[in-house]
Amino acid sequence: MSNTRAAELESGGGWSETFRLAPEFVFRAFLALVCVLLCYRFEWNFLRFATTESIFRLSNLSGLNMQRVAWDAVQWNGTRINFTVACTFADVWCGSIPLLWNWHRSIAANLEKLAGYTVCLFLFNIFRLEVGQVLYAQGVPWVWAHEAIGGVAYFAVWLWIFRQRSWSQT
Repeated sequence: MSNTRAAELESGGGWSETFRLAPEFVFRAFLALVCVLLCYRFEWNFLRFATTESIFRLSNLSGLNMQRVAWDAVQWNGTRINFTVACTFADVWCGSIPLLWNWHRSIAANLEKLAGYTVCLFLFNIFRLEVGQVLYAQGVPWVWAHEAIGGVAYFAVWLWIFRQRSWSQT
């Protein structure tokens, strides 16, 4: 161990010194939690329909031959697939607003960024859902084709948000 590292550890400057959550981040994380909880108080029917319709049309274009069985559900090969709030990424969108909002920019600039983010997030979500549908149609178990792909997609979005880092690091 180098002398500087040993001195740092002796002075208490290890992990606990270098990894401290900034109060602003803690506040934003709390707001993100509140926003996600509020998100689930709504049914997001317009977004569920738009997501279902997008997947229905895209899947049929890719040869999966889905049938629409409800405004928020499709059927493929005897399997009914319902689109819930989580399928829309509405929870991701709501939870990310407090993390993306930059207090040093104007409201208009923040809304402009959120508008672009909203479109990109919708398209990314449709892409991840369609990849899952295609994988499932190819015989990949649902837990991998949908759940695992969803987890990777959530993680990718959160990594992108953290790279934006609009909060103070001190």
